[in-house]
Amino acid sequence: MSSAELLVRPRNTVVLQGQQAVLNCQTNSTAAQLSWKFTSYDGEQQHFIYNHGQLNPLYSTRNIHVDSPSSGVYDLVFNATDLRDAGTYTCQDGGGIGDAYTAWMAVLGEPFILPRCRYLLNTSAVTRLTLGRAHSPDKGKGKGAYT
Repeated sequence: MSSAELLVRPRNTVVLQGQQAVLNCQTNSTAAQLSWKFTSYDGEQQHFIYNHGQLNPLYSTRNIHVDSPSSGVYDLVFNATDLRDAGTYTCQDGGGIGDAYTAWMAVLGEPFILPRCRYLLNTSAVTRLTLGRAHSPDKGKGKGAYT
């Protein structure tokens, strides 16, 4: 019999806050359990989300679950993403000891509107906003403008 390997690997994902996201993972082994491990974007947090068929209690109230519709499939499903979900996710065969693949997920927050003013900004410039003006390190060369 051949060794277990991951057939479907998670992919890098960008999602808006509050939207659903799914990270897919599938193994050819029916005996081995997959595990999902999370590392926060800043590296401060690292822990298993799912291991040995159990969801970590930290995630049980966060609208996150592992969907296993068929043998060997362990999709990590976020019903409504949150900014704290941004980071890297590792799917690993054999309950945390086999083949592993990592993907990152970026969660984009909702835009905000400043009262009594609107700005059109080029994100390639560092721009400081004040009410009524847009200041740019490029001294007004089109990097910050009013609308």
